[in-house]
Amino acid sequence: MEPTSLFEIASRSLKENIVETTSGPFLRAGAHQFGSLWTRDFCWASRGLELCGRDDVVDNHLETLLRSAHPQSGLIPRILESGSSAQRVVLHTALRALPLNWLCPKIASPLKPEYFGEHKTPSYDSNSLVLIAAARTYDRASQQKKEQLKEPLQKTLQFLLDQTDQGQQWFEQPAFSDWQDSASRLGVSFYSQVLAVQALRLWSDRSFISDQIWKNLWEILRKSFYHPQKGLFLSGSFSLEQISLEANLLVLDWSLLPEAESKDLWKNLRGSRVWIQEEIPGIPVEPPYKEWQVSWYTKSVGLRGYHDALLWTWLAALAARVAYRCGDEKEARRIFTRLKSICLSVNSVPEILDPNTRFLPFENWLYKSEFPFSWAAGQIIEMMTALGLTESD
Repeated sequence: MEPTSLFEIASRSLKENIVETTSGPFLRAGAHQFGSLWTRDFCWASRGLELCGRDDVVDNHLETLLRSAHPQSGLIPRILESGSSAQRVVLHTALRALPLNWLCPKIASPLKPEYFGEHKTPSYDSNSLVLIAAARTYDRASQQKKEQLKEPLQKTLQFLLDQTDQGQQWFEQPAFSDWQDSASRLGVSFYSQVLAVQALRLWSDRSFISDQIWKNLWEILRKSFYHPQKGLFLSGSFSLEQISLEANLLVLDWSLLPEAESKDLWKNLRGSRVWIQEEIPGIPVEPPYKEWQVSWYTKSVGLRGYHDALLWTWLAALAARVAYRCGDEKEARRIFTRLKSICLSVNSVPEILDPNTRFLPFENWLYKSEFPFSWAAGQIIEMMTALGLTESD
């Protein structure tokens, strides 16, 4: 029987991407080109896993990441793999019409860390994301486990403290090093900074550092990236006018502003082009990137608009949850209803949708939207839990 519940589809999608190894369970990002253990995707999906009763996957994956930090810098790897993540991507794009089971072995122990991507750059959001997710793991750990986690947590945290000079300055990131890695975003990315603020805040709450560190950093960012005419936060130093949807949503989700300012930010975001440019929000930026900012690799597989023209399901789910949090239940349910119809139509949670085909999963001659996509599945579960829709959606 075909599923009628988005929660059922999202839960199944997450469970299908759990990988059992002799080192315990892990979560892969997807079933095809993103079949590796991508740190970013796992962290964004981790709360959804917990809501599905799989704390064991979250704890095991996080502990492995913490212990895989670079021995000198403390940088968390962007991927854990037993083979090659690059090989998986290539085989499932250029050769995706072929039976690939024998070419793409399953994830298995031992796992090795991959710190750098195709542009030879690290993931500058990995440390923050791991620290944000690890706060929940730490809170439910026994006292003995907390003692075991302290050293790797402090090492991961030190990476952020070094980058921000103890919260006294923002940090600059290399090109192609945050989640929108099809675009250069060289310099200061507001998204990466907001993640750092939240990570530092959570671990100050747990007495690892002074709360003045995150407060100082946030005050610097707030003054520097808020655009008074737009009433929104700008994407970063690489663009004077561009707005990133996810960064503004995170400011609201994490209550980084006083109540009155949050209300103004929500009102401005709700009426902005980055929200209303398509039927539902989910395109990451507005206006689009300049041609020179987009990776040649992304262009070569026909994905010029990967992060500025295609709609991301995880971002739509986050938008619905933040709308609900900001008191706009009608808008939250509108986004949810459209997202549900899309996922039900394909019986899965796809990665990216094409506005030119009425939001079918994107597909061209070389690239097909990943599915099931863990990041979005986790965010959908989190969104539906917030909206109270887990039983009868």
